Amino acid sequence: MLHAANATLDKAYNPYSHFAVASAILTIEGKTFTGVNVENAAYSPGNCAERTAIFSAIANGHQEFRAIAIIARPDKGITKKVTAPCGLCRQVIFEFSQVSGIDIEVIMATTDMKKIIISTINELLPLGFGPADLGK
Repeated sequence: MLHAANATLDKAYNPYSHFAVASAILTIEGKTFTGVNVENAAYSPGNCAERTAIFSAIANGHQEFRAIAIIARPDKGITKKVTAPCGLCRQVIFEFSQVSGIDIEVIMATTDMKKIIISTINELLPLGFGPADLGK
């Protein structure tokens, strides 16, 4: 999954932050969908790589996931720390963790993949709010 995400880093649209982020989501059927960050001059209309990957999978008929991988690269050099999902992405991952009935693995790596941290969405978003809280 990290290699699939890494292969899409060059597709990121990041003219403002100059920080490319790519993600790959693994469905419970074993299919992988990738996504990249897409920035916008007005900032808020942009989208993170994790949500882009998830939304792509959903657009292709998949709503249940096992794992998501995240890798990033600044314009100059490599990341020294892993890039973790932002709060919005954690919320979306948490939503589909409850939909899937699986504590989705979150795999985060530095650009060179020398440092990899594997966590779960419940560890990254304790006491999250999701469909179960709405009786779903």
